[in-house]
Amino acid sequence: MATDGNAIVPSTTAPVEPNPRAPDAPPIAPIAVFELGLSISIAYLYYNLDFVFKLGHFVFQL
Repeated sequence: MATDGNAIVPSTTAPVEPNPRAPDAPPIAPIAVFELGLSISIAYLYYNLDFVFKLGHFVFQL
């Protein structure tokens, strides 16, 4: 099979630079999503204290 002169051949002599952030970059997205959900639920329960009191009354009656 003949190849033309414009074929792209990957160079094997160029050094491959590793990504410096790849091994030790922490995943920040799940932590941020967890903290956001936690703060939203805390604010929801704080502004609905009547719901909290009714829930506690129901739980302690069991």
